[in-house]
Amino acid sequence: MEDEFEFKPNNPAEEAYLNRLNMYFSAFSLFQSKLQDALGELQVGKDELLSIKKAGADHD
Repeated sequence: MEDEFEFKPNNPAEEAYLNRLNMYFSAFSLFQSKLQDALGELQVGKDELLSIKKAGADHD
């Protein structure tokens, strides 16, 4: 069923354009994945800092 909607390039320029779009999409997906990882690490670091701060406040 999906094959019915697949765009078939008619000439080399269209094929090159589709290849470039594919490359950009792949790069964006990788960037998005790396960004999610970095945001997760930032959240962990923030949680650790808050727990240290809370432990220090409880200690006083």
